Amino acid sequence: MWIVAGSGFIGSLIALIFSFIPPAQIDIGSKTLYFGILVSLTTISCALPFIVYKIKKPSWKDLNSDFVPFT
Repeated sequence: MWIVAGSGFIGSLIALIFSFIPPAQIDIGSKTLYFGILVSLTTISCALPFIVYKIKKPSWKDLNSDFVPFT
């Protein structure tokens, strides 16, 4: 399981790194704008789960649930 998860993580990390290299075949305009959009959208995507966790309401929790993660 660690091999599959590790290879998936490595593949995702490589794809993320390569996404910051602008394509040569397409005229993207400003490289600074391209890089800025990628950084800002990556930051928003990573921060969004933490924001939802911070503003969660107690009413969202189902007290009748028998789901036990990580057993």
